[in-house]
Amino acid sequence: MAKLDSHNTILQADCLALKEAISWTSGQKLMAKLWCDSESVAKTIIYRKSRNSIIHEIQISLQDSLNIKVCWVEGHIGIAGNEAADKSAN
Repeated sequence: MAKLDSHNTILQADCLALKEAISWTSGQKLMAKLWCDSESVAKTIIYRKSRNSIIHEIQISLQDSLNIKVCWVEGHIGIAGNEAADKSAN
């Protein structure tokens, strides 16, 4: 659990959460799909070279671990797990 500063953006929070999920999953040596409801994060890590250090760390982590796949899921459409994650984040 972590608390970000008030100046952090939603995008930064989504990136940090994904980075931590990848780190935890890699440490457990699990095969996993990680679902992200931030379309901009999902697209950036797949399609773009970013100057953002967190995005770059995510990209490297995903290259190093072939057992982890990041998928995008549309947010706020009633998917129970995603709604629970949003509630927990708030």
